[in-house]
Amino acid sequence: MSQLRRRSTPQSIHSHWSDSASIRPSFPIHALAKPLSKFMYQRQAAGIIAENAGSPLSAETAEILATYLTFKDIFPSTRLLVLDHLGSRVLNSKEDTQVVANSSVLGSFSQLLQLYTSNLPILRSTCTLVGHLAQYEESKAMMHGLDLHPQLVPLSSHIDFDVQKAAVSALIALDVVEPLLHCFLLSRRLLTQREIILILGSQARKGEQHARLIVECDTILRDCITKSIWSADRELVELMCKMLLNISEYKVVLMIIADARFITQLTALSSLVVSLQFKIFTHSTSYIIPSWGSDVAGKMANLINILRQWQREKLGELSVGEEEEEYRPGP
Repeated sequence: MSQLRRRSTPQSIHSHWSDSASIRPSFPIHALAKPLSKFMYQRQAAGIIAENAGSPLSAETAEILATYLTFKDIFPSTRLLVLDHLGSRVLNSKEDTQVVANSSVLGSFSQLLQLYTSNLPILRSTCTLVGHLAQYEESKAMMHGLDLHPQLVPLSSHIDFDVQKAAVSALIALDVVEPLLHCFLLSRRLLTQREIILILGSQARKGEQHARLIVECDTILRDCITKSIWSADRELVELMCKMLLNISEYKVVLMIIADARFITQLTALSSLVVSLQFKIFTHSTSYIIPSWGSDVAGKMANLINILRQWQREKLGELSVGEEEEEYRPGP
């Protein structure tokens, strides 16, 4: 064969490339493009989070992070990374909370809860972020406008414990009576005794409509008092007494507590209490008792006499009440 003559190109088992073939690959590049782009987006999101660590969250950064929650072709793990980061920001900074509340992040919640019904970490982190945002009055008003309750209520009885607890905490933070009552009755076993007391007390301070939660949950209230009576945790007993002080402001609730069984339970409580504030009912009885029947009025008068006797014999002068602890859902 002449040295100047080109040898034939060997046939490749991997591609069609040759001098006579058209200039194109023999495999579809798009088959690799989407997975590779997902990895690229994950690296970008992680880089943005790392770059802004230790500095306040800016509106621009919040909008960029929001895109990783809403755009297609994003790994679920990338969305989870962003959700957890934003949840940490909101939990630790009121300023960052306001930035997130004014961003496109809020618009992603309904979509995430709808698309990832089987992705437990995303459900949990979404509910947790909703709960954290709803802890602040400014952002709570915006959260109400999203109408997430129809999606959160079913999650409050989810088979997964962590998802269920996060959904319950979100509904409690959003503070809408009907969904809250529904989830509280279904999921109260998830809550510690301390959490139940804080929830009941915080609801009672928000108006008579919210006091319905106490009325509907009077079985829970009775159980709560009974367990607190025999608790060795003095702080828990103090919280319970402060909660009773709050719910005593409403006639409909007072009539439940005025039951003879409650009076007996409160009497038993005196052996555990030395320096607690028993200013229960005294601020409201002056205008509530005269309008009641003699039976209820008699029970209330008896209870007040018991409390005054405790004051004289054991407690001495009553101190001015401390500000009651607010309930904040855990992460």
